[in-house]
Amino acid sequence: MRPIQHHPQLQTKQSNNNALNWLILVGVSIIWGSSFILIKKGVAVYSPIQVAALRIVLSCLVLLPFAFRQLRFIKKENIGPILVIGWLGTAIPAFLFPLAQTQVDSALAAMVNTLVPLNTFVLGLLFFGTVFKWNKLIGVLIGLLGAFFLIFISSGEISINFYVLFIVLGGWFYATSTNTIKRYCQNIPPLALTLAAFLSSAPFAAILLFSTDFSHRFTQVEGGTTAFFYIVLLAVFGTALANVVFFYLTQRTNALFAASVTYLIPIVAMFWGILDGEVIAWNHLVGLGLSLLGVYIVSKG
Repeated sequence: MRPIQHHPQLQTKQSNNNALNWLILVGVSIIWGSSFILIKKGVAVYSPIQVAALRIVLSCLVLLPFAFRQLRFIKKENIGPILVIGWLGTAIPAFLFPLAQTQVDSALAAMVNTLVPLNTFVLGLLFFGTVFKWNKLIGVLIGLLGAFFLIFISSGEISINFYVLFIVLGGWFYATSTNTIKRYCQNIPPLALTLAAFLSSAPFAAILLFSTDFSHRFTQVEGGTTAFFYIVLLAVFGTALANVVFFYLTQRTNALFAASVTYLIPIVAMFWGILDGEVIAWNHLVGLGLSLLGVYIVSKG
């Protein structure tokens, strides 16, 4: 029997595909990891409500011309799950994170956000039929220990910044949305699902935005236009584009590879935080390490 020969062109194509996959992964990590510093810059001028409402409205407007035709794939039975995804997975966290980051550094916010995969597993186990495995329980316990260091340890003492809990709550909402997508929305095109989620809350966000003093802050407050530019970047790149590219990456590879973005986001956020003068304490590094170890164990088969 002749040995199997690997065609050089086939190997080159596979190598190029792998390189592109990693390039996309790093790109998404940079975009999402930068979102936390953009939120911080936004709330320096605008209220958390204004930052969140702008993010929702602008993301919806960006997606509308590209995804409007795909809305025809959404059926009547999809409306309930889409409302869950649109509000619990999009709108409410969009308000919780800016509120938290009025009192929480951007790097720490990104670290606490790494708990989302653990939350997803726990909620899936309790409500969505996820199969129980002992190794995953161990991963969750390790992740919770990491959360303790991130949330309850400050300057070597046990204390708590209650604003961190808004990030934790947002993470639970994200996890609920993720489980809903997996359970009820597998057949909806990603663009249509993303746009529909934003459409469910965008009218409310627009009304809320223009009922505030947004126009005054934009035109009269020093730094208003600069902060608005940061929020535009957050909406266009950190929300609309990042979601589409992430879905594309998942389709090109697999969910496990795409989920590796969880490990890279806090590194990017730490980089921006340090540049912005934030202090990374020992408990942050210990907590982040334990949280990511827990995520790694839970993500294993």
